[in-house]
Amino acid sequence: MAVCNKCGKELDEGVTKCPNCVLTKTQTMSDKVVNRFEQFKAEFSQAKFQFDYTKWKIGAKLICASAIVAFVSLLMPWTDIGIASKSGFGLAGILLLLLFTYPVLAVLKNLAIIKPVGIACGVIGLIGATIYYSTNSVSIFNESTNISGSGLFVYMIAAIVLMVATYLYKPVPKSE
Repeated sequence: MAVCNKCGKELDEGVTKCPNCVLTKTQTMSDKVVNRFEQFKAEFSQAKFQFDYTKWKIGAKLICASAIVAFVSLLMPWTDIGIASKSGFGLAGILLLLLFTYPVLAVLKNLAIIKPVGIACGVIGLIGATIYYSTNSVSIFNESTNISGSGLFVYMIAAIVLMVATYLYKPVPKSE
């Protein structure tokens, strides 16, 4: 069975061009993302979890580390007024944590990530955290003060790391 020189995917007999790598001239970028997503769904349903972190490259390690840091940030105060604080386990924190699901599952199943989608998860997380930050102001003694806690900023860093890690991620070749 032939193997693609670019991506390493096995090719069916008689196929000379890898459908994973080649775009026809009439195919748009959105068509490619949709096709790649359909391919990911098929691969995901057949793939088994492979938790051998010793073979992971830096992108995979950073994706998992950023997800762990994002989870830990939910335990920290997202709103803090000194005498009282609120953790990130409110609705906003849980929804933002869900954005890490796709990249982490792809790493654990050793599948290629659709980079625009993976990076979009980090961007949406960062935008959501920024919106949470901007709406977390109160007026105390006629002075506007932001009461965002450290957990929110830790989450923002985790979202930025997720974007970079998704860009760097490459699945472990099947032969390793």
